[in-house]
Amino acid sequence: MKKKRIVVFGIILIGMVLFISFKKGNVNNNQEDREKLSKSTLQLNKVGNFENFKNILKNMENNNKKYMRVVDDAVGGKSADRGIVNQSESAVEKTKGSNDYSSTNIQVTGVDEGDLIKTDGEYIYHAGKECINIIKACPSDEAEVINRIMYDKSADRNNEFHPMELYNYKNYLVFISCGYVENWNEYTRVMVYDIKDKSNIKMIKDYKIQGNYLSSRRIDNNLYIVSNKYIDIYRVLNENKDEPLKYFDSASNKEESIGYDKINCFPECSEPNYLIVSSFKIDKPDELVDVSTYLGSGDCIYMSSENLYIAANHYESNTNSKDSKDEVIKPSVFIPAYYGNKTLIYKFNLRDGKAALTCSSKVDGRVLNQFSMDEDKGYFRIATTTEDMKNNIYILDKNLDIKGKIEDIAPNEKIYSVRYMGDRAYMVTFRKVDPLFVIDLKNPEAPKILGKLKIPGYSDYLHPYDENHIIGFGKDTVEVERKDSNGISHGVNAYYLGLKVAMFDISDVNNPVEMFKINIGDRGTYSELLENHKALLFSKEKNLLAFPVTLMETGKNVKKNENGMPPYGKFVYQGAYIYSINLKEGFKLKGRITHMSNSDYLKAGDYEDAYSNDKHIERIIYIKDKIYTISNKMLKINDMNSLKEIKSIDLYGI
Repeated sequence: MKKKRIVVFGIILIGMVLFISFKKGNVNNNQEDREKLSKSTLQLNKVGNFENFKNILKNMENNNKKYMRVVDDAVGGKSADRGIVNQSESAVEKTKGSNDYSSTNIQVTGVDEGDLIKTDGEYIYHAGKECINIIKACPSDEAEVINRIMYDKSADRNNEFHPMELYNYKNYLVFISCGYVENWNEYTRVMVYDIKDKSNIKMIKDYKIQGNYLSSRRIDNNLYIVSNKYIDIYRVLNENKDEPLKYFDSASNKEESIGYDKINCFPECSEPNYLIVSSFKIDKPDELVDVSTYLGSGDCIYMSSENLYIAANHYESNTNSKDSKDEVIKPSVFIPAYYGNKTLIYKFNLRDGKAALTCSSKVDGRVLNQFSMDEDKGYFRIATTTEDMKNNIYILDKNLDIKGKIEDIAPNEKIYSVRYMGDRAYMVTFRKVDPLFVIDLKNPEAPKILGKLKIPGYSDYLHPYDENHIIGFGKDTVEVERKDSNGISHGVNAYYLGLKVAMFDISDVNNPVEMFKINIGDRGTYSELLENHKALLFSKEKNLLAFPVTLMETGKNVKKNENGMPPYGKFVYQGAYIYSINLKEGFKLKGRITHMSNSDYLKAGDYEDAYSNDKHIERIIYIKDKIYTISNKMLKINDMNSLKEIKSIDLYGI
């Protein structure tokens, strides 16, 4: 009996020791776990010290000089306008208040994206020019600004402060901004506010790090921020000087420096740059921000519920020829400056609110935007356009090894939009007409093109309507024959016109059909939606579609210029276009909402007021049966059905 007690006591004692050791280890091993996970796959090296840092930068500079020599030899020192314009993603958690309200248009369900406007169904949070407006939205006829959080611009130089994005999570509001200060230069700042008591809002966390904000995502209470910090390569190599990367976290209440021994080296990188991935729990402000730093760069991010992917443009030589002094890249393998030659992909596993780098890969071409990337059933899919105008889709496994691909899609065109929907991808390329490709990705090792549709125009953004229909937002186009002074034809040019919205039926994947379309305005007509998906309001359940439009019209009897180019229109209207949408009638305009008065339109110029005005509507949301439109100057509330104005609120009333 005595021996049995001793054995039991011994087991308990061992268990307690193991438990205490485990708990102690968990407190301190977050950084170690991430590094072990990273090294187990990538075997990352640390920069280590200043001399190593200089050598790495020197190699970068030599490579960049060779690259620039190629550009000079190939195009006479002139930059070629061959680029793709990057575009800046619905189901997010809804808190108290009505559940009948819209949320930010996001790419991945459950992965929230920041925006200038957020709502919880009872309050609206708006990051304006001078402050964050806290607006009591319901009941709509009593809506008002009940509080404001003024921006801290005291340290910024030359008014270079920029509000970027907001997140709302339960009783917390997250505000992300960028600025420029004398001692830090560029910085990204993240502030968390406790907004449970709207009359007594308190900042509970302040995090600031050097570098420019790239993007962020939120999953539940975990916030992930990705930023870039450019390195002054001239100062390091010629003046032998460098200042460590700095950040401030209110949880420790002190400024920290990131030493070379804590900076990881990406396997490949082309730019003298730091990529910083920061993460923390929104509702635990006293916990330190997890900061990981890499000598490398990022251009675009995609996040699923389990992984973060960062894509970076990469240049490299594909010749080994050398002269007596140095390696020479021949003009025949010229890499155009904007497209780049390759895309580097870095995969980070998301674990307990931290991002651990696990593997990397490389594919031909360059991504357009975040919608070029997707994850499904453990596979990562990515669409790119190469420097010689060829388009590809690659499918990579969990280790980022390429398992399947389709290359050389639509030669001599470039990708304008991509959307993945389960086992399919939809890709729009453009040069003279708009080919919509339907691509089967069900077998990762053997993707194939199922069908395509060629029509005038192109789509900059594709949005799912249901599993068999997709909506394209872009521009209409017209083809114009090019003739010389003798009337001899020299081919055809395509010119864009006004906005075009189209509903595509892809029920028959081999023969996609354009079911409905609408055209808005003439050449020059614009919507932020073409560059930023967050400007879209869509609800299939409410048959509701809305987006902001800057309308340009040519008027009657306006002739084309001598080369046949269609003329630009003049600014006549800016506001929200509200449509009903269904599969029987297509798009039906219910009406328009503007924040500009008649006198504003009379005073408006052709350009400045057309594309930049504090009364331009930026976002449209709904709460129950009311439409809320927001500009920097105003919030206006209209009935969803009749569009009758209920109330307007001056957001400048400070």
